[in-house]
Parts: sequence; C-alpha cells; structure tokens
Amino acid sequence: MAWTAPATWSDGVVVSAADLNNQVRDNLRYLKGLDGVPYIENAIELPESAAPTTPASGRGRLYVGNSGVNNGVASCVDDAGTAYQMVRYATGTFTPAFTGSGTAGTMTYFSQTGRYTRIGNICAVRIYLEVASISVSPTGDLNITGLPFTHVAGYYSPLAVGYLSNFNLSASCVQLGAYVDSNSTTVRLMEIFDNAGNTRFPASSFQASGIILSGTYEIA
Repeated sequence: MAWTAPATWSDGVVVSAADLNNQVRDNLRYLKGLDGVPYIENAIELPESAAPTTPASGRGRLYVGNSGVNNGVASCVDDAGTAYQMVRYATGTFTPAFTGSGTAGTMTYFSQTGRYTRIGNICAVRIYLEVASISVSPTGDLNITGLPFTHVAGYYSPLAVGYLSNFNLSASCVQLGAYVDSNSTTVRLMEIFDNAGNTRFPASSFQASGIILSGTYEIA
C-alpha cells in the first residue's frame, strides 16, 4: 500500500470514512511498515546515546553511539542484548613527521604524505617521508608521529617498510623495523640484528633520509 499525500483540511469540510481510512489508517500502517517497507525521502536524525535496553524477541533497536569506537556511529542492539556497530568507512590524509623522543627536530621535506582508509576499528595507513634538510637535529629515539587515530591500548601493530633512502643504520643491522605503539599515534623505528636484541633507531644517526611504509592497526 502506497503513501497517501496528507490533505489540508478546513472548517466545514465533511470527512468521510474513506478519507479517514486513507489519511489516517493507511498512512499509519505505511509508517509502521505493515504493508511493505516505508520509503523515507529525507535523512533521519538521531541523538547520540548509550546502547538501549534489549528489545523484544525478534526485534532490534537502532541508535547512534556516544562513546569509544561507537561514538557518532550508527549501531544496533539485537534481541539477545548484543550491540553491533554498523561499519564506519572513511578515507583521508594526515601529515606524518620524523620526530625525536627528546628534541623533536626541525626538518624540510621533499615529501611528507600520509593516507588512510578506516573500516570499522581497523585503519590502514600509507606513509611516504623524504627529508631534504635538517635545521634542528632530533635527539633521543627517532619516531614517526601523526597517525590519524590512536592505537588500541595493550597491543602493537607492525608496519612493513618498503623503501629506505640514506638511512644510516648500524653496521650489523640487518633490517629496519616499524610498529605502531600501544595507546598512541606514534610509529616506533627499530634496528633489527641477527642473533641479538633489537634497539630503537637513534636520532643521533639520522640524516636527510626517506622511507615508505604501510600497514594496518586497531583503533582504540
């Protein structure tokens, strides 16, 4: 049954049973979905809230979350009381940077680009940094900062390094590793050695260098 455009009534108009059936009964049935799926011509605005109470058997409740990864995201609660997030999808850019854990350093970049794709609470990132010159040297450990979302606490996520240019690695280092640190927006750079413990890459060894890396991590 289709929606009937509401009439505009005026004083003195005789309303028939057919009018009431079309304007009230049938339209209410349409809105409730009793005669098919209702078509809504504009957006529905819902306030952010905590998860609602469990609905009756065979039903679900829609809501917009107000905290954590559900914040601002359409979600639902099924008849068992389990909340599900409707998948959030977003793409965008961010500005990563080489940063010392002591003195951050000041650098001029040939390239300073980052792109991300977010699906739910998983974020895929691609980073390309190429330094042209350094005016203030970084100190401490050398990191990459500026990821678009904070990593979940208590875990770490590796990133693959696909390109290095002019990195001054230790003589016995076999590979430069990278991972996203727990509860942060920071990538840690590690020197990996054969049959020996790994160490953070020292900012004192950093010179005008380039790196391309990518991977995924879980968002807090």
